[in-house]
Amino acid sequence: TAATFGAARPRWYEEPAASAVSLYTAYRVAFDGCLTESSGARFAEAPTPESAARECSAWARRFWSRDATPEEVAACVGVATTASAREATQERTIETPPARRWAYACASVLTSAGFLTY
Repeated sequence: TAATFGAARPRWYEEPAASAVSLYTAYRVAFDGCLTESSGARFAEAPTPESAARECSAWARRFWSRDATPEEVAACVGVATTASAREATQERTIETPPARRWAYACASVLTSAGFLTY
């Protein structure tokens, strides 16, 4: 139909493509927001598998408007309990403060929402 009606403008018909910069920016924004949320007394203790599963499920429900699958909860719990346990600074590797561990887990759930994954 392009010969008859003219070629359609690409921006209306092509799916957007995420770049490394847009994904990194989305994660940084999510992390900053989650760090603000995790600054309360409820997040003063380091996450345990049980407390992380509870929070991850609540975040998934709130951010995704649906319940998380057991695999999705397990991935979030892994971030909260294992992957975020230590952070590298310019000088050395340190134990991650509990609020930051919670923020990493929260941001991992928030940035995996459907609107970011196209």
